[in-house]
Amino acid sequence: MRNQALLVDGTVDLTAGLVVRGLLVEKLSDTARACLAYMVREEGRTVPRDELLCEVWGYLRGVRSRAVDTVVKLIRKAVEVDPAAPRHLLTERGIGYRWASARRAVPPSSSLVGRDAELGWLAGATSRLLVVAGPPGIGKSALAASTGRRVVDLAGVHGPAAALRRLGAELFPGAGLATVPELARHIRSGGPRELCIDHPEEAGPALAEALTRLTESTKLGLLVATRDLRGWGGEVRVLRTLRRADAKTLLIREAGSDVPGVDSLLTVLEGLPLALVVAGRTLRRAPPESLLALPEAWLDGALRGSLEICWRGMDPELGRALGMLSLFEAGFSSAAARGVVGDGVAGAIGWLLDRGLVHWTGDRFRILRPIRARAIAALAPKDLETGREAVVAWLASTSAAAGPSIHRALDGYASDLEAALRRPEDPGVVGPLAHGLAALRYYEGDSAGMLRAAVVLASVDDPHWALHGALWRALDLLGRGHAGLASKDLKRVVLPEGASASLCFFHGSTIVRTRLLIGDGSGALSAAQELVRVALRAGCAEMVGRAWADVAMCARRAGEDALAREACDRALPLLQAVRERTHEARVLLIRGRMDLEAGATEEALERLRAGLDCGSPRLEAMVRVAIGEALAATGQRDEAIDALRVAWTMAMAFSDRNTSDDAEEALARMGCGPAA
Repeated sequence: MRNQALLVDGTVDLTAGLVVRGLLVEKLSDTARACLAYMVREEGRTVPRDELLCEVWGYLRGVRSRAVDTVVKLIRKAVEVDPAAPRHLLTERGIGYRWASARRAVPPSSSLVGRDAELGWLAGATSRLLVVAGPPGIGKSALAASTGRRVVDLAGVHGPAAALRRLGAELFPGAGLATVPELARHIRSGGPRELCIDHPEEAGPALAEALTRLTESTKLGLLVATRDLRGWGGEVRVLRTLRRADAKTLLIREAGSDVPGVDSLLTVLEGLPLALVVAGRTLRRAPPESLLALPEAWLDGALRGSLEICWRGMDPELGRALGMLSLFEAGFSSAAARGVVGDGVAGAIGWLLDRGLVHWTGDRFRILRPIRARAIAALAPKDLETGREAVVAWLASTSAAAGPSIHRALDGYASDLEAALRRPEDPGVVGPLAHGLAALRYYEGDSAGMLRAAVVLASVDDPHWALHGALWRALDLLGRGHAGLASKDLKRVVLPEGASASLCFFHGSTIVRTRLLIGDGSGALSAAQELVRVALRAGCAEMVGRAWADVAMCARRAGEDALAREACDRALPLLQAVRERTHEARVLLIRGRMDLEAGATEEALERLRAGLDCGSPRLEAMVRVAIGEALAATGQRDEAIDALRVAWTMAMAFSDRNTSDDAEEALARMGCGPAA
């Protein structure tokens, strides 16, 4: 009896009922597997419906039923590229169905795009027990199937005893094996040398111990594809989502042609291989707009089978925690999780990490979009509202308490802040939310976004936050070259008695910049020195470091280089200690320009290059102008022009007239303009 059927893009294991088509791995029901196996055995002959009902279902002859047609639809959905135009399971009208295998299986070249490192690991691994882990849809089953090992799928099998019985029945039918010693004896006397176990999660951690003993007592090479790492030893590889370039390659190859709006689709699909494969094949017969219109619903449908396995047996409280954490659009920190779920979040996150429902990206936890969509949909209305309120409260309290480090405390939460501001709230919440969003947009160089947040602040019926709005509007005017207007606005800003140290510092630093840009150098230096005193009274190292950076900037403009060097030396260690990269880059820019004027061009370039990737595109443009001038001074004309043109483009994108003018003047001195 044949135990495999070949498809145009994969294979069917007729013993296990497993359909493998690239990254699409689907388990047939027992009835569907038996029906398909019968037709494959009778390949080339049209099998009447009555015959299938008798041989597969065990019905008496003459019984009428639509069961065959229903199962055929399910089989076609699993094995056909386009079920509406089948190439394998063909209908002979009025008679029945006929099976036609492919001449040979042709795995799609895109099936394992971006997995070269993992394939190399599998090829070179020396351990008899290998474990591939990761979230649903990441491609664990496909990677395991690519090894050519026989696959035993344990989806839906509960408990280690049932799993061992399934394993015995799959490997040695009729032998009634159900224990590790029994399996070990049969494997040693002629069983498989290599095997893959898929979806062992529901069997529990005890199965990991049992199978580890099996590999140790035999020479069996075991590859396990799982979402749950608890209990597993051996060599472990956790699969990650694909890099954007690989994701694009996979999507376009599966679609068969270039895809309009591919960047928007890639953002929705988040580098998840199974979602990319299903999307690409869907795009062969549907426009991209159909996928983008309802991405959550579509993704849930594409990954329904994998997601349902994850949800089975989940404790309701863990499901509630997952749903509430899913309300963060771009991931969350441990502090954010505690703020929304409570102090018991560590255990919940550990459980969710073990099962691949949450993953760590190096700076925050993330939940993939299809998991987020299902988790939110599963929340009770009361829990959904509670979760949203908790997210808003955490964002507002973090913004209010962050002080000068607000852009770091809220980094990555811009979309959450915007969503929170769309909910009607009291001024005590809207104020800190809008202030946090303005800070993020300012450091991103998004002037329009900062101004929108400032307008919201100005409309808040709370003098404290309205003052923040006035300061952000002044910074917007400064960035657009309207220092005079900013100065007039600031004269109308009066700080109340007992204003917070954070507000006083924000006000003082804005005055420093305004006086510099209207040409009042001595006034700017005095304001910066007063800012140092404000920071020292506040007892905040970051404020002190930033204030000394302002002193360095003003002293430099005033021609007091000795004071500028002293201020830089005071500022740098403080800013480096708190990892304040943006203002550290400001200081490096000042010192770099001083080195350049002193003829120390190599030292200048070293300092300036250390100021790149500082987290503020606006400041990075200024650093690139200085790098361009340093390169020009060393005779590297082409490199200098490239650096200055990049700086000019960045500054224009952020409406930073001052920096774009500096870049344009430097280019003019070299006899060229900002355009290539």
